[in-house]
Amino acid sequence: MDPALAPYVIGMALGFVVGTFGHVIKSRTLIATGIAIIFAVAVVLPLLRFGQPD
Repeated sequence: MDPALAPYVIGMALGFVVGTFGHVIKSRTLIATGIAIIFAVAVVLPLLRFGQPD
C-alpha cells in the first residue's frame, strides 16, 4: 500500500467501524460521529493536504 494512502484508508475504516457500532447499539450520536469521520477523511483531509487549486 502506498504510504500516502494509508491515513485515508485508516480514517475511512475507523469511520465505518464507529458508524457500524453506533447502529448495533442504536446510538444516533455514534452513527453521526462515524459519518462525520468519513466526511472529514474524504473531503476535509484532501483539501488540507493539497489545498485549493490556484
